[in-house]
Amino acid sequence: MIAGRAYLLWDGECRLCRHAAAFAKRIDRRARFAIRPHQDFTDAELATVGLSHEICDRALQCVLPSGQVRAGARAINAFLRGFWFTAPIGILAEAIPLVLVAESIGYALVARNRHWIADRLRLR
Repeated sequence: MIAGRAYLLWDGECRLCRHAAAFAKRIDRRARFAIRPHQDFTDAELATVGLSHEICDRALQCVLPSGQVRAGARAINAFLRGFWFTAPIGILAEAIPLVLVAESIGYALVARNRHWIADRLRLR
């Protein structure tokens, strides 16, 4: 079951996502978030919070304990706000103009080109 716990759901088939998830796990030393590939969940489990594998393939998803879901750059911000040492970054990045730029340009550009980026960085 997904609801009731904080999750960071990433694409387990993406090398860039795998490295980003490993970095997130290093930040989250106390395992406040279950940082898992979305492929670990069934369609029915994802549907309990309004997600599907197709949606998760398009962007990182952060499921909050309340069941609210944040995607893309907003998912990163929600994750960062969960820790005292990164909370200011998450809060600042959520300011309206910044989140619009991050979501429409930054995150979208990386998400669309993540396999190419992983190749160029020689990520395994």
